[in-house]
Amino acid sequence: MNIMLKQIELIERIDQLIRLNATGSPMELAAKLGISKTKLYRTLCVMKELNAPVEFDTSSQQYYYAESVKFTCGFHSNKRSVNQLYTMVENRYKKTFNFFYPVPKNDTHNYYHCTWST
Repeated sequence: MNIMLKQIELIERIDQLIRLNATGSPMELAAKLGISKTKLYRTLCVMKELNAPVEFDTSSQQYYYAESVKFTCGFHSNKRSVNQLYTMVENRYKKTFNFFYPVPKNDTHNYYHCTWST
């Protein structure tokens, strides 16, 4: 499986566990996901770079979102350029981070799209 898809699936699983208040400590979460704590921390950093407001509550030993957010990822067909899509989304949604990957190469009409939004 593609490395990027594995990363997205891992982010989706972490997102699900955070929403269910079922993360536990970093060690427990890493064990639930079958990954090392180092990989967990790296993935949480990626999530934060995508504007996910992930925080850790030391008293409950749980990760949580500091504000309500939604993670979506999918495939979209669009005849706009990547720059037009960035501008369109940036103007429509505040606190939204989007990234688009043309798929396949040399195809300007199809984009793989991931976003965190409040």
